[in-house]
Amino acid sequence: MLKALNEVGYKGPWLYEVGFSCPDTITRSRDLGCAYFAKNANEIFENKKISVLY
Repeated sequence: MLKALNEVGYKGPWLYEVGFSCPDTITRSRDLGCAYFAKNANEIFENKKISVLY
């Protein structure tokens, strides 16, 4: 998605919504913290493979 926005020259805001607790429809052994979301966002911005957040 970010690549497509860059290709068309998009310069507007980019919203990254996060949820710290896990919804009932997803099984996860723990809630996620800020460090997980920061790592994920950096992977997106640096065009790296995105880590799976379990």
